Amino acid sequence: MADKEIEKIRDDITALQKQAAAADVVVERLDYTLDKIADLSTQIQQMLVVHEHRFEDAEKQHETLSRQMDQRADAADKEMNILHKRISSLEDKLDERLRKIEIWQRVIVGGASVVGFLISRIIDVDFFK
Repeated sequence: MADKEIEKIRDDITALQKQAAAADVVVERLDYTLDKIADLSTQIQQMLVVHEHRFEDAEKQHETLSRQMDQRADAADKEMNILHKRISSLEDKLDERLRKIEIWQRVIVGGASVVGFLISRIIDVDFFK
């Protein structure tokens, strides 16, 4: 009976050695996988840093462009106000000149009517004969 027990123990030891060898292969693969995961984690971290810098740069550019747009809008408003003032001034000047021309026109037409009336009274001309 001792031989059978020894044989069984030897078979168990052989089986355990095979399982230990298989476990060693699995552990080596896990070590390799963990190394790859660590490498990928480092690469992802580097990519995140790069993207963070790009994002910050994009924010700075956005702020700069917003400021420039605000400045240009303010400048355009100032120029439009200046042009509006010029146009209003020219419009006022033209209105004044037109009023003067209308006054002179009325004076000339009135004077011509008076002169025509006086001439018709002085010279007896009958146009409708």
